Amino acid sequence: MPSITFVGVELKNCVRTAKEATFHFAAEYTAKVGKAFEWGDLNETCKKFTLDGSLAGGTMVLEPKETSQKTMDGTKPDVMSVSLTTCDSFTVTRLQSEGSKGKGIRRRIDFCATSIDSDACMKAEKWLQLIGKMKASLCCEYRVLDTGAPNNTGSAVDVTNKAAQG
Repeated sequence: MPSITFVGVELKNCVRTAKEATFHFAAEYTAKVGKAFEWGDLNETCKKFTLDGSLAGGTMVLEPKETSQKTMDGTKPDVMSVSLTTCDSFTVTRLQSEGSKGKGIRRRIDFCATSIDSDACMKAEKWLQLIGKMKASLCCEYRVLDTGAPNNTGSAVDVTNKAAQG
């Protein structure tokens, strides 16, 4: 299965309904992620974008930058792995780089992922207790739909300008 890796990931929260668990993530926007979704270059002046695209099926594995030693059974207690139903609702925000005094920007991508695993929220709570706000990487394996890229129309909507017009 193809995969996409998000870096600098922070698990914001997890909400459980009767049907599924929804995870809210924030991560660094990287050129590799943009290329995988075929989003192209982002306008440097816009502060916030909503991007089209979604992943379907597969699994997601969240692993902290600094992982612990393996346990006797060969597993790592601080690695969270759950099935992935969808990964979507991508929003990119332009932020000032820390300590740059107006000389640099960085982009953060916020997104949601859903899982139908019955113990997904329990795993997320355990993750948050063990890891807290430590940055991690999130590898999402997905099913390829009609094209070789993730399900995507390749467009970006500037929500900053949309809000100002409305």
